[in-house]
Amino acid sequence: PSDKEKKMAILYYDDKKLFQLNTEKTTYVIGLSPEGYVGHVYYGPLLHGEPDLYPLRMDEPPFTPSVNKREKSSFLDRFPMEYPTGGIGDYRESCLNVRNVQGRMGCEIHFDSYEIFKGKRKMEGLPASFGTEEEVETLEITCKDPILGLVVVLSYSVFEKENVITRSVCVKNEGSETLKVEKIYSACLDMDNEDFEMISLHGSWARERHIQQGALRYGKQLVSSGKGESSHQEHPFVAMVTPGTDQERGEVYAMHFVYSGNFIGQVERCQFDTVRMVMGINQDEFCWNLKAGDEFQAPEVVMVYSAEGLGEMTRSYHAFYRRHMIRSPYNHKKRPILINNWEATYFDFDTDKLLDIAREAKKDGIEMLVMDDGWFGKRNKDDSSLGDWVVNEEKIKGGLKNLVDKVNEIGLEFGIWFEPEMISPDSNLYKEHPEWAMYTMDGQAMTFAGWLYYMNIAPSCGWSEHILAEFRKAVAFGFSGIHMDTYGFPKQVWDAERRPVELTDALPKLIDRAAEAVRKEDSAAGVIFNAVNNWPMEAVAGTKQDAVYIEVWPPNDRYYDLYTLIREARLCSGKQVVLAAYLHPFQQADTDGAERAFRLSWAAICAAGGTQLVLGENKAALQDSYYANYAALRPSFLPVVQRYCDFLVRYAALLYLDAGMDIGRTAAGGINEDIQFEAEDCVFSTDAEADTVWSMIRESGSRLNIQLVNLRGNNARWNEAKAAPKAAENIRIHVRLDRPISGAFAASPDGKGLS
Repeated sequence: PSDKEKKMAILYYDDKKLFQLNTEKTTYVIGLSPEGYVGHVYYGPLLHGEPDLYPLRMDEPPFTPSVNKREKSSFLDRFPMEYPTGGIGDYRESCLNVRNVQGRMGCEIHFDSYEIFKGKRKMEGLPASFGTEEEVETLEITCKDPILGLVVVLSYSVFEKENVITRSVCVKNEGSETLKVEKIYSACLDMDNEDFEMISLHGSWARERHIQQGALRYGKQLVSSGKGESSHQEHPFVAMVTPGTDQERGEVYAMHFVYSGNFIGQVERCQFDTVRMVMGINQDEFCWNLKAGDEFQAPEVVMVYSAEGLGEMTRSYHAFYRRHMIRSPYNHKKRPILINNWEATYFDFDTDKLLDIAREAKKDGIEMLVMDDGWFGKRNKDDSSLGDWVVNEEKIKGGLKNLVDKVNEIGLEFGIWFEPEMISPDSNLYKEHPEWAMYTMDGQAMTFAGWLYYMNIAPSCGWSEHILAEFRKAVAFGFSGIHMDTYGFPKQVWDAERRPVELTDALPKLIDRAAEAVRKEDSAAGVIFNAVNNWPMEAVAGTKQDAVYIEVWPPNDRYYDLYTLIREARLCSGKQVVLAAYLHPFQQADTDGAERAFRLSWAAICAAGGTQLVLGENKAALQDSYYANYAALRPSFLPVVQRYCDFLVRYAALLYLDAGMDIGRTAAGGINEDIQFEAEDCVFSTDAEADTVWSMIRESGSRLNIQLVNLRGNNARWNEAKAAPKAAENIRIHVRLDRPISGAFAASPDGKGLS
């Protein structure tokens, strides 16, 4: 670098293929391997000389892939990556998992180019730090996966005075096919272990952010949230500290996530006594369809290194957030001291009481009065009037402006409490449109559980326009689609004028109108309708919904019922089918039986060509339709669940993506002799009879796809605890051939592997 360049916070040494990022007290170094892998070299106290590549250990076994051409997994398993990707042989925690349109997961990125510039780009749609060209410099490293057509931009912004480096990642699809981004973290830090201890912040409501510190063990230690918010239980902050670190001494490596949604912060101690610290969006329940030409911007992580203990780290964060994150006008001035009338009056107040409070407050130097709940509608208790945001002039005599003016005359500013997201049943807004409800034939408004109204979805009713507008708002807000739920009843209804409403006619129209509405906001927005027990499948099959979603209830109690639901839905719609088949056995004490019920129902649904909605966040299974009432899966069972999921993905072309003709009951069983099954002391069936091996067969072109599900030792009811199936061994399959055979293959999710 030239003398001018050396004064910059970010330097690039072309001869060494090194990037050096300097703050006033710290240095961060990135290096490139000959193949273009982006490696982490150093993060610590400020370096006063030129860095080198030797910490990457590329000149020692197992060497880089261009030197050791026999295999590269050993290299990938220990190379200190700046941004590791999944599916290539680095079996530590990955930061980016991408699945292609064929369902294969794997991504390998290599250095392509870089840009260094003063200032920092705005991150559209996300909270993020900011700074002028004098306050911050940015390095953007562009990497590419040419097979996927994926561009990955690693962004590093250096705030010198605050000793802070922020990191974020943007992925762009420059290919021609849609990619699924199933995981995207924002930062990774690979380094040697220094007997680190991990610090995290835990808590609960009103007692947040208690410090938790402990030794870093082998394996993964993490904090996370899957609540849709960062939560007060676990905070999006992780730090590694050297032993004995206190407020003034010790080394600290810290990450803090600038995001209020689901997150994960994790430290992994690896087999070679290295550590990998990552932070980003929680991958549970995350999947982003990255269409050709689209990009996805991950949120920002704020990194701090301190050689002077936790106190220096804290001061760096505080200074950084005050100067480069908070935009409030009160950031650099005193906030007004305020008094709120709630505890003094609850709902019992009027203008005179509020003015009395304001006068006394003024004497004590208070600067603002905030009027709390109870100023609107007939809000004299907490079960009415939310939604009627009209001043109650029986309380606020002379109106709101009169009160504000008088409070200002006393010398106080004025604030007001407002909760726009809530509506009370006992409100004028709720009562204004009784004609939007559904009615019985005798003119009674139809309610569910005595407190929810069924609403009329017919195109002629104003409710349908209202709900479509709400759908559009939800998508505009950022949701990726709409799930239109039903209870499967009522099926016969009337409008407010006692005219029959044909739901089999109204529902398809509503689905199509919903699809058109949300896709005006986002062309990729999805729409799903819950056709409970397949009603009214014939009517809704041809609509613009993205897949067929069926919630399963009695009398669909048998395994063959699951098969029939999927088959009928696929024949009617030609779309993928999802069965919401909740597993009640997890409500009982027989956990072994419940786990076997999971395996058999999952196998039956997948073999029939569908997928099952039963797994949820927190490594849990859905045991009824109230999702919060889930059942935590035993750790010993999680590898089985993982194997079944992996099997579904690996053999998708033979399972839910198989569009072949169902010949199960025309080729086998009964009088059929095209395919015959034999095994000692074993009965085979084509309709999932109890105590049999159930066969399902599909034919597609030159491929014959045979699925076998073992029901031996069990009844035919899917939603009951199950005994361990009796083994069916040495099965012989006789196939009448009418063409040459190129091969026969078998696979099962119940072995150690998937094939």
